[in-house]
Amino acid sequence: MRHRHKITLAAISAALLATATVAIAEPQRDASLSPGGDGFGWDGGPISGAAALAEVGAFVPCGPGKGCDDTLIRATGKGQLQVTTDSEDPNAVDFDLYLFESDESGEPGALIRSSTSGSSAESVSAIVEAGTYLARVVAATGAEGTYVGEARMAVFTEDNPNPDFGNPPTQPGDGSGGGGGQQPGGGGGQQQEPAPGTRRLPPATNAAPTSRAKRPGARSRRLTGTAADVDGEVAYVDVALARLRGDDRCRGLAPTGRFRRIRKCTAPPWVRARGREAWRVTLKRRLRPGRYVLYSRAIDDKGLGEGGYDSANRVAFRVRKRSS
Repeated sequence: MRHRHKITLAAISAALLATATVAIAEPQRDASLSPGGDGFGWDGGPISGAAALAEVGAFVPCGPGKGCDDTLIRATGKGQLQVTTDSEDPNAVDFDLYLFESDESGEPGALIRSSTSGSSAESVSAIVEAGTYLARVVAATGAEGTYVGEARMAVFTEDNPNPDFGNPPTQPGDGSGGGGGQQPGGGGGQQQEPAPGTRRLPPATNAAPTSRAKRPGARSRRLTGTAADVDGEVAYVDVALARLRGDDRCRGLAPTGRFRRIRKCTAPPWVRARGREAWRVTLKRRLRPGRYVLYSRAIDDKGLGEGGYDSANRVAFRVRKRSS
């Protein structure tokens, strides 16, 4: 069981002062990964952050208030790249994980996937081509916190839907990362380990809210989407909906059907959807005007959940006031 301790405001403020004077010029480490080859594990940090992210953005800068720890990953061939983080450090209250396209200097390019739950156990997974990528860990809340990271690549071809991730890293430690958590960002689900040396390709969702400002009435009470799994069956889909407010506060849709205050905008609570390949959530009432972000997460028949979020299963939309 992970033990957490309260971090005082004074400690966080002191950490932020140190963070503000440090500019990250290049990644702290780099690794070369071959599909099906050995994994890469590392001890990351210490990094500090003052508060959880209030907005849902595609780019997370390093600088005052947001300490970052970067790992450059060179993929030698096409495969499924999986990056995980976890921490037993009580100072690492909440770390987030982002996977970017990159160049050799470590400059982040397009965002591929992110994992931004309310803890430090994060996971992202994506099919990538041979090239250079950047795994960025951001301290959302923490003071000089540390973490353990792991990156692995699986052999993946269209006619081989059971990728082999090869050998896990042995230094430092076993480098095993957490599978997620109960909020958007984590890998999700109660995962079951398959046979040694193999891992199943996780499912994927395509969240597409049909509640739009130009379609008032019953349609604004239903959220819909699809899910698929190339090597098995989708067992269920969880959905999370956050309402963003201008005062940097957010509310999340609770299983009761009501919105409640949440600590972190990127981590609203999960609600179980009806259906699997075609899923839906019917709200008790129409959505109020405002900005929303919809997350979806598919879990397959082996208990494996999606590895992070991108534009397919994290969808921002706006509900506008009805014209008189």
